[in-house]
Amino acid sequence: MTWMISGVGQWDTPLVPGTWYNFAYDIDFNAQTVGLWASTGSNPLQKVVQNKAAPTSTNSEDFHVGVLRIVNTPTPEDWLVSGVYIESGPITTQIGSGSSSGGGGGGSSAPGTTSQPATTISTTSSAPTSTAPTSGTVAQWGQCGGIGWTGATSW
Repeated sequence: MTWMISGVGQWDTPLVPGTWYNFAYDIDFNAQTVGLWASTGSNPLQKVVQNKAAPTSTNSEDFHVGVLRIVNTPTPEDWLVSGVYIESGPITTQIGSGSSSGGGGGGSSAPGTTSQPATTISTTSSAPTSTAPTSGTVAQWGQCGGIGWTGATSW
């Protein structure tokens, strides 16, 4: 994978099957510069490209990340792009838990601490129940058919 500014490669890395990649695009609209942060798995983001001059005006002040796949084998590939947002809080390099309190906006809090509750809480629960799905079943991510999606895909 290659990250470019105005069509000129600035950073690249081989894509390794089974590896989760994390990226943050650093945009300074006032200074008209962009930079790149990257990591794999749950490792903290590291700045891999210091901010460089770039055209940052898009009228809507947003940028889009795309994947260009050159079809050279018949083997299907799975791509998942998630958690794309503009962070409005303090800058963080930690990878989140994947949970959200709703309301969008992103950001994360400082590392948590562990403490014991002041009172004991007693709960009761029943055994989980399940119901048969009302339609076909599919493996995790198998439903991500993209443009022209017509239902569950198979693996």
